Amino acid sequence: MKKSLWLALGILVCLVIFIRMLPNAPDDSKQEQAAIAVIQKVYTPSRQLLSWNADFSNSNWVAREQGKAICDNHGVSDDCYEVEVWLDVIPNGEKKRITADWLVYDGMTHYQAENVEARTLFVKHTDN
Repeated sequence: MKKSLWLALGILVCLVIFIRMLPNAPDDSKQEQAAIAVIQKVYTPSRQLLSWNADFSNSNWVAREQGKAICDNHGVSDDCYEVEVWLDVIPNGEKKRITADWLVYDGMTHYQAENVEARTLFVKHTDN
């Protein structure tokens, strides 16, 4: 019994050491934040979206790095990010959640709207 306890403890210690030696996953948070910043800089809510009493204080912005297959499918380089915002609006007195998506690519220098909401409820700033 004592031997098996020591053996289990030894295996556990070896496992912890092995896990600590593994390289950390790359931190994409800076690039994800940069992709979000590009869209927030370039696009503004449309008049229609603003008229729906959009609750921008509760909007959620997320960026995800897209895989090479998805980037290639869009004909862009493999450093692309999907930027998504979702927020609650009240058109015609009924609460509803909308989601808008963009693709940001080529070193954060190009972007395109990926769904109807991004194309119609957000417009490019006039100074861009």
